Formats: sequence, structure tokens, C-alpha cells
Amino acid sequence: MKVGDPLERDVNLGPVVHQTAYQNFTEYCAELKQVGTLTTGGTTLTDGARARGFFCLPTIAIGVPRGHRLWKHEMFVPILMVEPVQSLDEALTLANDTEYGLTGGFFGSCDESQEYLKGIEVGVAYVNRSQGACTGAWPGYQSFGGWKGSGATGKGTGGPYYLLSYMREQSQTIVQ
Repeated sequence: MKVGDPLERDVNLGPVVHQTAYQNFTEYCAELKQVGTLTTGGTTLTDGARARGFFCLPTIAIGVPRGHRLWKHEMFVPILMVEPVQSLDEALTLANDTEYGLTGGFFGSCDESQEYLKGIEVGVAYVNRSQGACTGAWPGYQSFGGWKGSGATGKGTGGPYYLLSYMREQSQTIVQ
């Protein structure tokens, strides 16, 4: 993956959103190295034009204990934590064991996909989507919003219920 200016056609990943995210990325990677293994990434890029931004290499962490805090923390940086499971039921139990529920992605058979969709607790669920396993809602076509701590109403922005999020319902009774 090429990391750099997202306006360049061959770049796959631009900078993280701000300096705090950049610092968080560095801290998370240091923390994950202590308890697990980073199989790729884990560093920031500061060469050339990337010296003027907050560029981070996509990172994959394995072997992180399931009780580690970052399993249940919305990091919003390019870090993927991977953990083997024995079954789809176990995977769903782990995925749902968090206060958040924005998006989730799954790759599997048709039967497994139906089981995933029935069991996952997220506002946006993707199945077998090669363009992005758990991100990439199309504004105007797909609503985008989360469940649990990732959303207040369960209704996403951009979908059919979006306008109603800005309205208040009121029942009025007048007796004369």
C-alpha cells in the first residue's frame, strides 16, 4: 500500500485526521508491541512531502490478549488487530462484546453471511465487500450510523430516516 497525498491516483492511504490521532497511533503501536506482535507497519512516515502531515503505515497486530483495552477502543487509526476463533458464534460473541457498534465486515459463505447478519450488533454491516471490509457507505444510498455507543438513535445519516432525526414529534390536545 502506498501512503501519501490522497490526491495522487496511486496512493491508497492518506494521513490520519490530526496530530492527536498521529500521537495515538504511535502510543497504540508501542503498547501493542509490548503485549503482542506487529506483523507489518507500526511506524510513522516523515520523509519528503510526508514530513508535513500525519502519515502512518497500516499496521497489523497479532497475539494481543483478548482482555487488552484496545480490543474495545475505537482507535480511528490504521491498526488492525487479528485473533483466531474456533467458530462464527465465537467471533460474533467477541465482536458484540463492546459498547460500540458502528460498522462490521464479514467474508464467508451465503449461509454464514446470513448468520452473521442476524447476529452482528452494528449499524452498518458489510458482507463479502472487497472495496472495504467495514467502511465505505455511499451517501444518498446507504444510511451510515451505529448502534450502542456509536449512535444515539439507531438511525443513520443519509438514509430514509435521516430527516426525521432533525424533527420533533408533538401530540397536542386542545379542549374548548
